[in-house]
Amino acid sequence: MKPRINLILGMATLAVYGGLFFALSLIQPDLGLNTLFDLSFTGYSYETAQEIVQSLSDESRTIYFGMIFPLDFFFPLFYCLLAYRGLLTLWTSSRSKNLAPLLPTLLFVVDLSENFLVRSILLGTVTESKVLLASSLTQLKWILILLLVVWLVVLGVDYWLHRRKASQ
Repeated sequence: MKPRINLILGMATLAVYGGLFFALSLIQPDLGLNTLFDLSFTGYSYETAQEIVQSLSDESRTIYFGMIFPLDFFFPLFYCLLAYRGLLTLWTSSRSKNLAPLLPTLLFVVDLSENFLVRSILLGTVTESKVLLASSLTQLKWILILLLVVWLVVLGVDYWLHRRKASQ
């Protein structure tokens, strides 16, 4: 049953990612050289946020609120659950295994908070405080993703070495 859940979560994550990629490709012409807020690894300035908001057409906003925003709720949910399942599978120390949900849960909360702030920026007035907070959450999200990937790789190598040693 466990591998089937991982497979389903993996397929769901890829399907939602595909939908996001398609929807983003529809609004990219409006953005020019800019990227949408939450895809900016280094965050963004108040001026860039204003530029992005002003560049989006009504059609692009409809795509954002009708496709991207709903999918961007499920995407972090699926990839964080998948990462959590990966951590549980690869974690060999039973004593500290209860730490496994911490990073994926924090990442999910940060990603969702960022999404709602970006939505607020696109719907309302662009303020420096909203942009600073949203940009900071974007940067934090990417740092947490990097930490999670490194953690999974380290645990994966450790798991592989333990299995290899046990089979000898």
